[in-house]
Amino acid sequence: PKTMEIAAVCASSALASEHCLNVHIEQASQFGATKEEIFESLMLGSFLAMTKSQSIAIRKFIEFEPKMDENERSNSRKSTKASR
Repeated sequence: PKTMEIAAVCASSALASEHCLNVHIEQASQFGATKEEIFESLMLGSFLAMTKSQSIAIRKFIEFEPKMDENERSNSRKSTKASR
């Protein structure tokens, strides 16, 4: 699921689809993607499209950044509990 959502973020960025970015940034974060992985996929998609999509994708990334931080902390706690 994580890889699929990262790919979906990349495609959403290339298409400049704000609705899809809303869905897939959140899903990627919930499935354990880091902010760096999500940002890299945004940059790749927007670079490939070379359109206004980059500004939209970055704005959406910033909008979801607090939620992604929360998900990363939660995923880290889950990982720590699972390794015990």
